[in-house]
Amino acid sequence: MRPLAYPHPERVVAITTHWRNTGVRGSVSAPDFHDWHDTASSFDAMAYYSGGETSVAVGGASDYATAIRVTPGFFAVFGVPPERGRVLETTDEPPGSSLAAVIGHEFWMRRFGGDVSATAPAVIARTAGDPMSVASAFADTIRTANPNVPVRATTMTQVLSTAVATPRFRTLLVGVFAALALVLAMAGVYGVMAYAVSRRTSEIGVRIAMGANRPAILRLVMGQGLQLAALGIVIGCALALALSQALRGMLFAIAPTDPLVFVVVPILLLATAAAATAVPALRASRIDPIQALRSE
Repeated sequence: MRPLAYPHPERVVAITTHWRNTGVRGSVSAPDFHDWHDTASSFDAMAYYSGGETSVAVGGASDYATAIRVTPGFFAVFGVPPERGRVLETTDEPPGSSLAAVIGHEFWMRRFGGDVSATAPAVIARTAGDPMSVASAFADTIRTANPNVPVRATTMTQVLSTAVATPRFRTLLVGVFAALALVLAMAGVYGVMAYAVSRRTSEIGVRIAMGANRPAILRLVMGQGLQLAALGIVIGCALALALSQALRGMLFAIAPTDPLVFVVVPILLLATAAAATAVPALRASRIDPIQALRSE
């Protein structure tokens, strides 16, 4: 996994409720957050958020987007400045006022085409010291004030690790199966080329008897093997391009049609096919023409 896209993620903690008798993680209400915010003094910044999906209307067209309702201190906790415009402020909160939103770069590009004019539940906190020590002291304070509220603190690094555990496991499985498929493909190419060489023993013997040298026999067998591999790679790349959008949800920080992947992987497959073809090709170049003709 790549580093989190904000400075010092190890100093950010997520504070939630946790019922010890059932082990169930609970949500934090907005009133609880405001009480905690007024009580806490050890955090550099503190904010509340709750996630979900919402319907967004843009130019008469509706769309669904992942949305997080946050308090104004949210971006201060993460130390992330806006690319354009401003972050949320306390003046955006009065009841009855229009909702203010900070949109992500991908949504801005997809729905607004990068138009500059379009950018006019848990508690998170940041601390300068050891986050878990400060969070534990804060949790003790909350329990003293209200023993019925079970408070639990977790670093954002742990929160992210838990959130991506399932996609990470799926990616690991895909990688393992891909490696197995590569080994099976290598064995298949070797088997096909070894069988082809055995069927053409007399032909290769005649070629050698007529003056063909070892490099010529190597080029003949290797060329045929690589031609089959190249045809398979072209068909595989075409199918991968057609089906790549189905993997979009499993990819992070990489496009389904990343050019580097579609260059490196075919080269790797071609090198694998060359290695699998090399053994039968070397064996064919060492055929004794006299014995090959006698066998017929």
